[in-house]
Amino acid sequence: MPKGKELTDFERGEIIGLYKGKHTQKQIIDILKHPKSTVGDVIKKYNEQGLTTTLPRSGRPKILSERDNRQLIKITKNNRNKTLEEITEDFNEIINKPVSSRTIQRTLHQEGYSGHAAKKKPFISEINRKKRYGWCRMRKNWITEWNSIIWSDESRFEIGFGIKKMKNTKLIV
Repeated sequence: MPKGKELTDFERGEIIGLYKGKHTQKQIIDILKHPKSTVGDVIKKYNEQGLTTTLPRSGRPKILSERDNRQLIKITKNNRNKTLEEITEDFNEIINKPVSSRTIQRTLHQEGYSGHAAKKKPFISEINRKKRYGWCRMRKNWITEWNSIIWSDESRFEIGFGIKKMKNTKLIV
């Protein structure tokens, strides 16, 4: 069974305060709605070691400080199209301690940044651009003519099979 969330120092203090106020363990459980084992562990630790807070845990300290994190975010925001390797190179040039791209990736992910491929937009050639511009210029003064246009938006359909053909209608596909 997975562990629940860790109690804050305040919650631990509440348990010890009620315990010192001559409440039974059952009463503390009913008042604070914490599991029996949690309340028992906090009281036991207080009785044996006199502690109401958790001891610091072992583990490797973080390589990057809060200041380093802010610097990393600043580098990332300056050019959002940089790859992870480019961001890592730029960051390692600025700080004295080199870090791996995996550390950079993990830190950016913790700060809410994630990598996504940029959306490619369709290429419009110079010839196509001129054709589009000419098409627009020829129709720039149209007012009532637009009422007789059927816009298909690349949908496929056939005219003549059960569909009445409209008079003076132009089909633009």
